[in-house]
Amino acid sequence: MRRPTRPLRLLAGLFIQVALGVLGLHLLDRAVGRIWPEGVSLPPGYHFMAKTTEFSFEAMTNDFGFRDSSNHWSRGAPPLIAAIGDSFTYGWGVAEAEAWPRALEQELGGIARVANLGVAGGLPRTYAEVAERAVPRLRPDLLIVAVLQGDDLAQPAQEPPLLDRRSGPRKLIAGAFRSIAPHMVQMRRNRSTSEKLTTSPDDLRTQWQTDVRGVLGRLPPEARRQYDGLEPDVRRRYEAGDLNPWLLWCSTRVPDYYLLPLDLEAPRASVLLQTMTANLQRIADVCRKNRVQMLVVSVPHGMYNNLVAHRGTERVGFLVSPAMLESNAPDAAISRSAQSANVEFLSVAETFRTHRGDPGLYFELDGHFTAEGHRLFARTLAPLVKGRLHSGVSTGAISPTPGATPP
Repeated sequence: MRRPTRPLRLLAGLFIQVALGVLGLHLLDRAVGRIWPEGVSLPPGYHFMAKTTEFSFEAMTNDFGFRDSSNHWSRGAPPLIAAIGDSFTYGWGVAEAEAWPRALEQELGGIARVANLGVAGGLPRTYAEVAERAVPRLRPDLLIVAVLQGDDLAQPAQEPPLLDRRSGPRKLIAGAFRSIAPHMVQMRRNRSTSEKLTTSPDDLRTQWQTDVRGVLGRLPPEARRQYDGLEPDVRRRYEAGDLNPWLLWCSTRVPDYYLLPLDLEAPRASVLLQTMTANLQRIADVCRKNRVQMLVVSVPHGMYNNLVAHRGTERVGFLVSPAMLESNAPDAAISRSAQSANVEFLSVAETFRTHRGDPGLYFELDGHFTAEGHRLFARTLAPLVKGRLHSGVSTGAISPTPGATPP
């Protein structure tokens, strides 16, 4: 047998060195995640304040970088529930005591504590990263993964994030490093954020104004005409830093963003379903390893369940359809992914649709739950969660869901 030529041997040696380096970096990253557990989401003690026409709120992070009191992070009685989700779980726009995890704790009447692990701007990949870092330390009795209708399916397709000016190769390298060493990436983010541990309403407004100018400066002619066709008050609020610039960026880039979940057989929806399933599977794996019960719950998004929020979605620039208010597809997407990951799924969307004419459940243009919306979500979820706490449903088992609405 002929021996490999010297260039081939060199190439094979280089490949082995790179593979060993990647493996070593990944193992080091896992060690980092165990040694420095704090700041899973944001740096500890980070103080954030926001004030817009629709809401005013403050948020402070605990020792682990979440918007929650640290005493929820201790073992013991009563049982501990951990809630993972995005800004709807974090409680964007409302006080920490009004966000649905705290409201759920109140509805449960002392039989369980609820830790809020929500991350503003999070998506299913974020949920998996949080679970992999937080679940082994918390060991909750129940993990609720709150998946937002529409956004959590469509948002991964819109990465890279807002106003990312990095070149294509740099984005590819950054994405690869984030996959190999997520804990180190988070530590770097925390270090840059910790240089300024307070964000004031003026700071946020200035940043939003800057982002909006950046979006408007890069709009192609057709998207600019779309923007110019918005109501003058909506345009004024965008340009004054009074509306989240992500809404402008997404509505001008992908105006049919919220229509995507209505056709789950479309090729692009199929790919996104696989992405969601893969991230739910990551969470399920860490729950099984730590013997933690897991439950996926869909969070009702206003444009699919509420007339005022539906109209508000159109006003800020997105395409909408009356079919959105009748379709079960947004929940079906989450249900399919949960079933593929072999975890239990619950929906409370039907309850919200019985309140579809209620103007007080969502901020009209911002789109997040109001305090009243958080209370309705918690009140509807509480009896279903009580059943899970007492039934001992095993992690990974798909069980009948009494009282919940099937997709």
